[in-house]
Amino acid sequence: MAASYNEKRQEKGFKLFEIGAIHNQSKKSATGSKEKFHLGLLWYGEPQSHWRNYEDRDLYRCKGEIVQLLESVGLSNISYKVGTEKGFETSLKIYSGKTQIGNVGILDNKVLEQYDIKVNPTVCDLSLHNMRTLWQNRKLGYSPPPAYPSMNRDIALQVSRDKPAEDLLTTIQKEGGNTLKDVSLFDVYQSDEVGDNNKSLAFSLKFQSETTTLTDTEVDADVEKILNSLKKAHGATQR
Repeated sequence: MAASYNEKRQEKGFKLFEIGAIHNQSKKSATGSKEKFHLGLLWYGEPQSHWRNYEDRDLYRCKGEIVQLLESVGLSNISYKVGTEKGFETSLKIYSGKTQIGNVGILDNKVLEQYDIKVNPTVCDLSLHNMRTLWQNRKLGYSPPPAYPSMNRDIALQVSRDKPAEDLLTTIQKEGGNTLKDVSLFDVYQSDEVGDNNKSLAFSLKFQSETTTLTDTEVDADVEKILNSLKKAHGATQR
């Protein structure tokens, strides 16, 4: 495996990709198997001395890069759901809208031992077949460059440790209104400071109007509405 090869040659951090075919049995096929192409991605980096958990931080970083990749090729409404994929210690399902297009996660120890890998990488499997189906069905359009400036707000929330970040993200997108153009999770923090059963999630919000220049008062009101909804739906409090 390429990851093991590079690791043995003292590479401290690298990214790999590969496109290959997966064959599944199919009675409808003349050959007895059905071929579908997948894109494999791998992020490798040795743990660093840091106050945050390395693997959690690494997985969140990779999630962001996956979203950027998928959006750059025309897919939208990217989301993640907790998965139970075989061979993973921790895994997430990747969706574009309601269609699952792949998985991402941390490999389990058996897989690491099988391929003789010492440091646990983050790996992603994307179905090019499912992605192509979405491309073929998409409606292309054009939006002119925004005429009015955007405004950004960061919010840090304390929430129960077992609460998925995706649940809060969904609430923010729902309550943000028409002027909320983008929201992303940029930090996850767990320590005694927030309590043994809690964690801190930090989100970046981008507001922009297509018809006027937003004021601080308008954006602050939208943020307050979002915070109230997060507290009511998830028990989240602002830090």
